[in-house]
Amino acid sequence: MSDAIEVKDLTVTYGATVAVDGLSFAVGFGEVVGLLGPNGAGKTSTLETIEGYRRPTKGFVRVLGIEPAAKQARLSREMGVMLQEGGIPARMTVKAALTLYSRFYDHPQSVGDLVTQLNLASVLKTPYRRLSGGEKQRLSLALALIGRPRVLLLDEPTAGVDPEGKAAIRDLITGLRAASVAILMTGHELEEIDRMVDRVLIIDRGKERAMGTPAELRGAYGGEGVEFTAFEHVDCEMLAARLGSSVRLVRVDRYRVEAEPTTELLGRLVQTLTDLGVDAQDVATISPSLEEIYLSLISVASQDPGPLGPGLSHPDSSTLGSHDPPAGPPDQTGPLDQKSPDQTIQASTEETHG
Repeated sequence: MSDAIEVKDLTVTYGATVAVDGLSFAVGFGEVVGLLGPNGAGKTSTLETIEGYRRPTKGFVRVLGIEPAAKQARLSREMGVMLQEGGIPARMTVKAALTLYSRFYDHPQSVGDLVTQLNLASVLKTPYRRLSGGEKQRLSLALALIGRPRVLLLDEPTAGVDPEGKAAIRDLITGLRAASVAILMTGHELEEIDRMVDRVLIIDRGKERAMGTPAELRGAYGGEGVEFTAFEHVDCEMLAARLGSSVRLVRVDRYRVEAEPTTELLGRLVQTLTDLGVDAQDVATISPSLEEIYLSLISVASQDPGPLGPGLSHPDSSTLGSHDPPAGPPDQTGPLDQKSPDQTIQASTEETHG
């Protein structure tokens, strides 16, 4: 088994509406992949299928070699899911939630370690309803990690989190990657996603628009390069021939070399301009953000009716948190027809708070 998550020609439909249209991708062990797209792109339908809460209309999904919908209870022991909202009773304290979830697993991660890693010590006695948005996010991530999952699905992991908390989450994900955990995350904070992921999958109207590392996307769609100012005439064709890269005038006295802005390229550019007698000023690398690339791709896609056709919209929302919370931690006895952990949580609330 080379990949932790395998999605092949996945199609999900709701009547005549196509939410996911022939999507294929994989997430390897020790890899972090960002699944990006606008509202209604098909992200939630894709994630629900990976979780096992929806069966594909066509194609197949495998997680750890298992068909999720067929063996959801078994898979839930090795897959952590972070929801943006929901699943925790309003009166339950942070400590009670962590303690309860830890009881669902044979070998849970230390509650104390998670509290330290995610800066939850100051809110251990705080009821869920009184937590800030960022505190709820950190608690949700802790609950997703407590079973030591091999596969982790994260919904907006840094949304509403302060800079210190974001740094802690980035460090935690770095550690999980090193421990060979496969991570698939969604989100709209593209600057944060850019800092955490190995690859990005951008989808719209259920179809793939782009897939690759952030650097590959910049090279393919972002117009990376080096710009400089020169007040004397620059022969773009001659300079391009010497550098082996396209050179063009972007505005009056401002030129751009369209190539990956490596240290080698910068050195060759400066030396070549000197040899040509050009006094270059304000030399700067150009590297568009992931957000700029994403918006340009989605903007182009919006001009195409796509698989749904004009006037149709998906019953698919933008985040994992829009659907009912999953069964959460696995039921220890396994059968699907037994009481779910969410029911157990509700029943435990009165025991915890009296």
